[in-house]
Amino acid sequence: MPNLTKPELNAIREQLQRERALISRFTSNARDAEDPQLRTLYEQIAARHQSHWNTLCGLLGME
Repeated sequence: MPNLTKPELNAIREQLQRERALISRFTSNARDAEDPQLRTLYEQIAARHQSHWNTLCGLLGME
């Protein structure tokens, strides 16, 4: 893990919380969507935020 400062670690942790909320929101929207195209779009957005989550976890050595 790179040597991150305390403010950098806090910023990453805050962003992880945001990403988790977005993953949850868009996954829920996908489940509730009746339109297949809209469901696919929500799933893609959730996957993009999951990728962000994975990247941030990698910075913290949580992979």
